[in-house]
Amino acid sequence: MTDKLTRRQFLRVALARALAAPAVALLVSSYPLVLEPVWLDITRLRLRMSGLPPALRGLRIVQFSDVHIGPFSHGWFLERAMQALQRTRPDLIVFTGDMITRDAPLTPEALQPFKGLQAPLGVWGVLGNHDHWTDPDRVQHLIEQHTPIRVLRNAAVSLTYRGYTLWVVGVDDAWVGADDVDRAFQGVPTDTFRLVLMHEPDAADWLPLTPRTVQLSGHSHGGQVRLPFLGPLMLPYLGRKYDMGLYNVRGAWVYTNRGLGVIAPPIRLNCRPEITVIDLDVEVPG
Repeated sequence: MTDKLTRRQFLRVALARALAAPAVALLVSSYPLVLEPVWLDITRLRLRMSGLPPALRGLRIVQFSDVHIGPFSHGWFLERAMQALQRTRPDLIVFTGDMITRDAPLTPEALQPFKGLQAPLGVWGVLGNHDHWTDPDRVQHLIEQHTPIRVLRNAAVSLTYRGYTLWVVGVDDAWVGADDVDRAFQGVPTDTFRLVLMHEPDAADWLPLTPRTVQLSGHSHGGQVRLPFLGPLMLPYLGRKYDMGLYNVRGAWVYTNRGLGVIAPPIRLNCRPEITVIDLDVEVPG
């Protein structure tokens, strides 16, 4: 009787191990393809800046980027991401390009997740290289017709927060040569807070940044796959120097968001999709 029970136990253990191995292999292989691309990360930053009035302390800017509506996007994930964004209670929402994947169809239904975005200072954005490679005028028209996002193409807008005037500057895509820096910054004072939206982060090297400037970018997706000790396997043109996270460039803050979507291969590893919440802080001399 004891021998029989031992044999049964042995068979159960052997069967469990035989089933566990492929299950673990399936889980490991499916993680970067199925799980991480929809595991949203909300990154929170407090940026300290000197020379700004106390009125700007606590201004909350929330950024999303690189949605890449197309064959690998999921409407339910974007809906959930925008709900999470809205719960952060932003004063200002910005989008830093690539609403669509190159040549993918863009429909009002696909833009539905962004319809409810709202912030006291508005929702502003720029186009990315995939938007331009598709049809920039059509992409802009659909975004502005079916979402609250207002697209800035080499243009700036002044906003008032607690009685203080700040500027949002949108520079059009650099990869396709649509950027016109002089036009974008025309009439924008240098002695005020300037929020610069530019799809490609490496443009920081030639944009007129000052210590009172924050540049927000996307484009790189953080590489999508980042290996321990090796970093990103591949990065795009103009997204290689400031590929992910926060940098100080000539006294200005530059932040590169990892984006919400993916392009082929549609995987993420150690590089979760991201929404960035930025709270301004003001350095007081003394």
